[in-house]
Amino acid sequence: MTPAPPNRPILSRLFSPGDLFATRDIGLLFYGQLISQIGDSMFHIGMMWLVLKTTGSSEWMGLVGMAGYIPVLFFGLIGGTLADLFDRRRLMLLSDLIRAAIVTFLVLQIHAGPVGKTTLLVVPFLLATFGTIFNPSRDAMIPELVGHGSLIRTNSVIQVSAFAAILIGPAIGAGIIASLGLVHVFSVDVFTFLLSALAIRSIRPSTPEPPRATRHSLKGHLREVFSHLNRDRRLTWTLSLTAIQNFFIMGPAMVGTPLFVHEVLKQDAASYAAVESCLGLGMVIGCLLIPKFTRRWNLGRILIVGMIFDGLTHALLPACTRLPEVMIVMAIHALAIPMIVVCRTSLVQQWSEGPIRGRIFSLVNISVVGMTALSSGVVGWLAARIPVPTIFLLFGIGAALCGVIGWVYRPLREA
Repeated sequence: MTPAPPNRPILSRLFSPGDLFATRDIGLLFYGQLISQIGDSMFHIGMMWLVLKTTGSSEWMGLVGMAGYIPVLFFGLIGGTLADLFDRRRLMLLSDLIRAAIVTFLVLQIHAGPVGKTTLLVVPFLLATFGTIFNPSRDAMIPELVGHGSLIRTNSVIQVSAFAAILIGPAIGAGIIASLGLVHVFSVDVFTFLLSALAIRSIRPSTPEPPRATRHSLKGHLREVFSHLNRDRRLTWTLSLTAIQNFFIMGPAMVGTPLFVHEVLKQDAASYAAVESCLGLGMVIGCLLIPKFTRRWNLGRILIVGMIFDGLTHALLPACTRLPEVMIVMAIHALAIPMIVVCRTSLVQQWSEGPIRGRIFSLVNISVVGMTALSSGVVGWLAARIPVPTIFLLFGIGAALCGVIGWVYRPLREA
């Protein structure tokens, strides 16, 4: 365990092991992710509103949403392969610095004049491309920083950073838009990437560097990972259900929510931010409940019940006609998200071997983010043709059925 630096009592208390963090390095990772993901949350609010005000088109919102996720389908496995071949901490650092430069370019474009549609597509596409390196590297690195006995707690803590960011980020973003203007949401996002890079640079694992994958052709790396999936069908089922369920959930969440607030409720960016903050609040509460759930149920059952609850609560949204009702339903809906994310991450970390773990998590990333891209495009196209509440109803039922199918597969249910 890395000792706290001497003569720095405040920093020592913040990052030292205790009830929250298993190690000082997990503390650094937590704070870096919290800051960075606050920036990500603000960026999403700002970008969706920028697209809406620039184009006034739901189809363009779907295209931009898709551009922010589709690179994972093309480059996800490459990012996971890099995470297995090279130092994962350095890859995360490089990813943060490059993404800070990309958002800086957007800030300069906004200052220069009206932002073109090409820029609206290219910026989220590039951010997502370099994000394909970060997420598999982070999730694969966590077992290197803590023992398997601390995975549930550590994954819950790291997810709290993401969910707290969704709670805090939209409120900060709405305040910046109202007081300083839309462009400064993106300026602050640049700063958050740099702070995250600083935190990652300060991580110093005390354990020896684990074995890396053997360097051979990309085809060989793919053969290795799919051979592993053939040996463990639980991973195949988990990845498949994750992909299908995210297709039904993420498009309505990313594109349908701002459209619902704008077109159905006739509200502004501040109201959209309030809805997103309620989502973050529900996620944080859900993370705190995970340890209580694990005392009664195994991880597989929690994951499956979370999928069912996730879909059913989305299907309730069409019954809401006022902003407070939407905020309450979204907060309740968000309780299911940690049940899915924390349990899935912990199971995959236990089922995958160290030298191949980055590629396995790249497939998880593809299942989540890649399907978000497709779902965003489909929902944007559908929203121009059918009412947004109908989309939430149909897609919510589809997401719940994924959990029902998961319950039928006994090895996952009893995982």
